[in-house]
Amino acid sequence: MAEVVTKPCLTCAIHIPTAAKLCTHCNTYQDYRRYLSFGQTSLALMIALISVTGALLPPLSEMVFRNSDLERRLISIDQTGAIFVVTNSGNMPGSVISAEVVFPQSEGKSTRLALPLTAQIVEPGKSQLIKVTPSDAPALLVTAIYQSISSDNCMLRLSLLSYYGKVSKHVEEIDCDRLTSNLFIEGTKAIFAEMPPDN
Repeated sequence: MAEVVTKPCLTCAIHIPTAAKLCTHCNTYQDYRRYLSFGQTSLALMIALISVTGALLPPLSEMVFRNSDLERRLISIDQTGAIFVVTNSGNMPGSVISAEVVFPQSEGKSTRLALPLTAQIVEPGKSQLIKVTPSDAPALLVTAIYQSISSDNCMLRLSLLSYYGKVSKHVEEIDCDRLTSNLFIEGTKAIFAEMPPDN
């Protein structure tokens, strides 16, 4: 018979055949699997740990990633004001803090006029109607601004405040004539009063 070539077991040092993957004396694997040997208790504890971690992840993520996620959509604009729907898809409350109109001027500059708005809180997972009322800016001021605008598109900007204090400004581009005639009533009267009649 040919002599069997042996090697020492990596755990108990008893000589076993070189090609052996498992020691018949101590029952230890001779390859990478010997580092993965789990007993029944270890395996049960690992499964329990994975289950508990999986159950705790959603509440933990809500605790760590707490914030509001506010989005807005303009519903209508007329002489009673502009109405937005603000939705909070976050897990903490946010708020609507201000509204303004931005009139484009020459050389990349702009003029801003604030619009009356009562700050409102939007609870997480809910939507809320926000009404921006027409401005009470002096007619002559609005007329002067209107006559110096450099573009047909003005901006209606709503400022939203997140739970962590970050302010995001959401912009709606609206034709300046439409915006002014609805949200600056006194200014519009002055504008049309000063316009020369058609020949």
